[in-house]
Amino acid sequence: MLSQNRYFIKTGCLILASILLLAVIHSIYRDRFYNSFVVQVDFVADKSGVLAIYYPDEKGRYHESRSYRVDYSTGEQNKKLTIVLHNPNELLRVDPGVKANGLTIQQLSFSRFGIVESLNPERIKRYIVQTNGITLAQIQEGLRVTFGSGDPQLLLKIGTIPRPGWLRFCMYLMVLFLACLVFCLFLYRFFHSRLVDYPVESLLVVLLLLVAGGKFDWPFALMALLILLFLYSLLRITITYSRYGLNGLHVASIGPLLIISCFLFLIVWPLYRAISSESTFNSVVSNSISDLFVNEEEEPLEKRIKSLIGTVEKSFSHRSPLRKDLINLNATIKISGLGFSPTSKAILGKNGMFFEGYGQRRVEDDITGSFDNITDYMGLIPFTERELEDWLICLEERYYWLKEQGIDYIFALAPTKALVYPENLPSRILNLKTRMNRPTRYEQLVTYMNEKSLVPVVDLRTLLIAAKQHTLEKKGNDDLLLYYKTDFHWNYYGSFLAYQAIIDEINRAYPRYQFNASQLEDFTLQKRTDWVHPAFIRTLGLDPLEHENETYLTFFPKPGSVYSGISDFGEKGISDYTLPKRRTKVFGGKQTRYRLLENKNAVVPLIFVIGDSFAQKYFGFFSKHAKKTISFRTVYSFLPEVYIDNSPDLVIQEVLNMYLLQKPPVNPGSIKAARRKALAGQRENSAVPVRKE
Repeated sequence: MLSQNRYFIKTGCLILASILLLAVIHSIYRDRFYNSFVVQVDFVADKSGVLAIYYPDEKGRYHESRSYRVDYSTGEQNKKLTIVLHNPNELLRVDPGVKANGLTIQQLSFSRFGIVESLNPERIKRYIVQTNGITLAQIQEGLRVTFGSGDPQLLLKIGTIPRPGWLRFCMYLMVLFLACLVFCLFLYRFFHSRLVDYPVESLLVVLLLLVAGGKFDWPFALMALLILLFLYSLLRITITYSRYGLNGLHVASIGPLLIISCFLFLIVWPLYRAISSESTFNSVVSNSISDLFVNEEEEPLEKRIKSLIGTVEKSFSHRSPLRKDLINLNATIKISGLGFSPTSKAILGKNGMFFEGYGQRRVEDDITGSFDNITDYMGLIPFTERELEDWLICLEERYYWLKEQGIDYIFALAPTKALVYPENLPSRILNLKTRMNRPTRYEQLVTYMNEKSLVPVVDLRTLLIAAKQHTLEKKGNDDLLLYYKTDFHWNYYGSFLAYQAIIDEINRAYPRYQFNASQLEDFTLQKRTDWVHPAFIRTLGLDPLEHENETYLTFFPKPGSVYSGISDFGEKGISDYTLPKRRTKVFGGKQTRYRLLENKNAVVPLIFVIGDSFAQKYFGFFSKHAKKTISFRTVYSFLPEVYIDNSPDLVIQEVLNMYLLQKPPVNPGSIKAARRKALAGQRENSAVPVRKE
């Protein structure tokens, strides 16, 4: 009777342990088995880009750790990924990229537990509940999704997720319970024995794992097998280490085992997560292995194997499950704890303000250059006399050539944030700058041009510093900055002041225009305090969704304003999100992407507002003064065909002082000839140029 009771007690304990183990395993893998589903999308992309898909956590919040970034190239694409949703009524947030592009979605399907639900383009459009900066159009090929630069987003409602039947779910629980029961029995019996003493039980466990893998998920079965082998090794080490069995196990013997356990876990778990996730890691590995047997005659085997190892290693490091968390943790510790920037491209100053650092940056098109903004601010890399003369020659060549075409020219030099807010730089930099007291390249060029050239030059730095002081003196406006704290650009208030200064210089240099510049009182300023520049925050290694604390200004024209009839400015205000989409036209064999604003009530036919990204900020304000206002990016290039074909009345060119760190631009031959011709004519007429005041 006693032995029978012991049998029932032992059996009950084994069943209870199995149920507890089942509960633990199910809770750990609940997201993967029950809440997860596979999304497959077929689309055609106009250009390559990056698609970011955010799915909410249990509290409905979106953040970087619960997102997928999918790289896609031009042409037809087929992308598949696994997403976790705790509530089928939640919304997926899709960020199609920061660069303007277009996608044609042909089909979207969801699958779970072998059940597939496909959506055609018409049904897809019905499930899109909200868009920001995105245009949707139903065309014959599919659902056309067009978006511009900035931060376009759309929210997609997932209401068609396949649901598993009770029979299938119970089957899953039963198989998992049997595996747990056999494992507990196996665990009970082998404490003082070897694994080979129980071949039947061992084979049964492996068989159940194979069944679970075939029915549900092979990576899960692989992980379960690894856990079993790991636990077995751990117990064998424990018994061997203690020498006295379980009764003699002391705390001193547990420490090394915990270290071994953590070490093995850190090795196995990231690899498992990378393999088991529906990411591009598996496809990268497959493609790399396939490439191993391609071009066998062109490349030696050793080189191809090294390439395979390098590709897989790079792909794994970029898709490691802890990568984003560790990068975020590193950035948070350095910024919040140690007080310096985690990247050399940005310098952390006082009051949470970031400044330009050093590194590679895009100039224009596919051209990149090396920049060291802090060294320039210290005055340690000044212009040579020849470089100053080259800049003067370049600008005068453009000035005289445009003058030959009947076009007026204004050159505006925009300052980086450090030149306007030096008091917020780190103390070590500010103190060294004060002791050295050397001019920057910006200051050198402005002084040189004012003394030696007729080209109208706008020094925006002096104006912005004065405006900053005036703003600080007015109570209640201490937070009305001219630049973003967590971005290098000036905001729309700073760009508006720059616009006013340029208008003043136009009226001085070319009195026939006499433009009436808009005033701050003509607008209502809408202030957001939850804005974030995603690309910049990601550069720091932080999650943009956790740092939506930047102030963003939008200029809304007051009723009756000229701007009310231009684009969507009257309804949506003047901001990055309301500028017109870029168009494309070929000039001189080169594609030029430009923006166009039209104002039928203006007098001047056409104004060009050109430059870098700083010029894009004030582009909208100039639309008041011309029937057509065109803006495109150019830093160094100056194609004659663009100006000959369009014949603008006025060209306003802006250059950020950061680009003064590169070599002076070189103009085409026809533009160079204009300056030589003008100077020769002055010598013949014995004319002495009048310098600017």
